Amino acid sequence: VSSPIELVEKELLKSIGGWLNLAAVNTETIYGNIDNGVNKKAIDSLENELKTISEQINKTYDLLEQGIYTTEMFTERNKLLSSRQAEIEGKITELKNKLKEHISVTELKTNIIPRMQRLIRQYQTLPDAESKNSILKELLIKATYEKTVKNNKGTVDRNNFTIEIFPNLLSSKK
Repeated sequence: VSSPIELVEKELLKSIGGWLNLAAVNTETIYGNIDNGVNKKAIDSLENELKTISEQINKTYDLLEQGIYTTEMFTERNKLLSSRQAEIEGKITELKNKLKEHISVTELKTNIIPRMQRLIRQYQTLPDAESKNSILKELLIKATYEKTVKNNKGTVDRNNFTIEIFPNLLSSKK
């Protein structure tokens, strides 16, 4: 079961354009207000606190060796400090992941989406299938076409098929 290539091409471009519009709006809505400076300062602050806790843990060993701490006091203090250390390490990891996520969203907004929009405009000016195919390969990892209903006579131009696109977000060609 097939469809006219012009109809498939039109729907493919429509899907890519829809994805680009949705990606541009969603990244701005979801991630537009994240402040990297605040995250970086928080990470620095937590890393300083982590150094302090590490020094405190080392001091508990010194106090135990000097006989100032009993074994019970040492164990209790060490457990408390180790727990705090693990908590801070978790927060640092979480903030670093948020920072990475925002950087990739920034990359999407500033480089990937504009590049894809430029390629779509360029695609529409190309005269031959080979050049158009090259652009599609740069835009997409793959696209799936599924049609299970045969067109009856006189309904060839009906798009009773689905196209699913998988945008190429990793390509860095300019």
